[in-house]
Amino acid sequence: MMAVQFLRVRPPSTRTESRTEPSVHSSFTKMLRVRNVFISSISILLANISLLAAAAWLPTFLLSVIGLDATSVGVALGFLMLTGVVSSPAVGALSDRIRRRWVACISGITSAVISIPMLATQYSFWSSLGYSLLLGFLLLPAWNLLVAIAQESAGEESVTSVTGIAQTFGVVGSAAGPRIAGSLIAIFGINQALIYSITLPAFTYGVLHWPWSKRVKSKRVTGRNVELASMGPRLMNHFPERSRSRDLRSKLF
Repeated sequence: MMAVQFLRVRPPSTRTESRTEPSVHSSFTKMLRVRNVFISSISILLANISLLAAAAWLPTFLLSVIGLDATSVGVALGFLMLTGVVSSPAVGALSDRIRRRWVACISGITSAVISIPMLATQYSFWSSLGYSLLLGFLLLPAWNLLVAIAQESAGEESVTSVTGIAQTFGVVGSAAGPRIAGSLIAIFGINQALIYSITLPAFTYGVLHWPWSKRVKSKRVTGRNVELASMGPRLMNHFPERSRSRDLRSKLF
C-alpha cells in the first residue's frame, strides 16, 4: 500500500534530456547561410587548390619546362613554403589594421597575376626563386586569414563549429588541388593546366572577397541577444502604466 501511495503522490518528472536538439546537419547548413562564412569556406577551398597544385606540380614544371636541375627545384620549392614563417604573422598583423576582406582580395588577385609569368615565360633560377617567394608569401596566409573572417561572422557559441566548417573546405581543397592539376595536364599540357589549377582558383578567391558593398557595422547574433530581445514585450506587459505614458508622449511630441 505504501508503494502504491508513493506512486500516486509523486509529481510528474520534468525530463530535460528529452528536448529535441537541432541536428548537426541542420546547424551546419544554417551556418553556411551566413554570407561571410559561406564565402570564406569557398575561398579557402580555392586557395588550397591553388597552393597544393603548385606544391605538387611546380617541381615537374621547373624541371621539364624551365630546365632547372633537381637541387635548384628543391631550393625554389623550399623557399615557397618557408615564406609562410614570415608572411602568416605579417599578413595577420596587416589584416588587424585594415579591412580583412581587402587583404584577402589583394593577396588572391596578386598571387594570380604573379603566377602568369611564372607559368607562361622562360626564366633563370634566380627568377624562379623570386616567383616562388612571392607566390608563397601571398598564398600561405590564406588559411588563417579566411578562417578568421569566418569566425568573426559567428556568435561566440558557434566559433568552433564555424572553424570546423571552414577548415573542412580547406582540407577538401588540399586533396583536390593535385588531382585537378594532374587531370588537366593530361588534357591541356602542363603550362595551360597549371594556369587553370593555380592562377584561376587564386584569382577567383580574390574576387570573392572584393568589397562590393559598403562596410556595415553589425553585432554578432547570439542566443543571449535573441533571448533579451524577446523579453522586451513581456517586460512592457508587466508595466502597463509606463507603456501608456510612452504612447501618450509619442502622440504629444
